[in-house]
Amino acid sequence: MVVHAKYLVDTDWAVYYLRGREPYVTRLKVYREERLSVSVVSLAELYEGVFRAPDQQDKEKTLNDFLAGLVVVDVTRDVARTFGRLRAELRSKGITVADMDLLIGSTAV
Repeated sequence: MVVHAKYLVDTDWAVYYLRGREPYVTRLKVYREERLSVSVVSLAELYEGVFRAPDQQDKEKTLNDFLAGLVVVDVTRDVARTFGRLRAELRSKGITVADMDLLIGSTAV
């Protein structure tokens, strides 16, 4: 079963939300009502932050609370194909985008 979400939360937005920064907290609370998703790639980046923190248990609990009800979007074959196509198009134009950012974006396309 595929569960669709209207919005994909980027890693930066998630970090700002978790740190209590406005307007991210308010906006994500509103968007949450319409179903939010997060890329598994963003999730990996967020877990890196957890394991770099001195208070890992607290940070992981906060992250898990944030993730409750969010759809985690996996890197599927279609996502990989989109990534490859976009990366080739961008490189042919001399544009470089960080792989993780492009992979996250590819989950939203």
